[in-house]
Amino acid sequence: MKITWGTKLVALTVLFMCFIVFMIVKMVKQDVALIETDYYEKGENYQATIDENKGADSLILFEVINVNNQTVLSLKNIAHKPISNAQLNLKYLANKTKDKTFEVQIGDSIPTSIDITNFEKGNWVGKLNWTNNSGKHYLEKNFDLK
Repeated sequence: MKITWGTKLVALTVLFMCFIVFMIVKMVKQDVALIETDYYEKGENYQATIDENKGADSLILFEVINVNNQTVLSLKNIAHKPISNAQLNLKYLANKTKDKTFEVQIGDSIPTSIDITNFEKGNWVGKLNWTNNSGKHYLEKNFDLK
């Protein structure tokens, strides 16, 4: 039996349609929830966030370190200016029910440490908001727990 060009065209069209249906089913099953619930409000006020973030890296050292088989999030005040009203939000990107919020005290000489050994493995975002003599500040760092 010889396959004609018309039969090949129909078979190719059917395969393409099956591929399209497969992709539609796969896309419908995906969860595309936004990470932030107040996405639009934050977008409108994003310039204030940019202003708060200027120079924040030179004020706080934000790092994840391993000490004695423990994973620790260390916050150190490297500007040596008094910090008040510091709030740390740790957001787990895979599941927002695992998010954590801490009120932290960041001293001038001793780093603040938070034990994150038992946190879920994966991608996290740390968002630190604080106030000092020069105003409001914001620092955001991504880190991966393995």
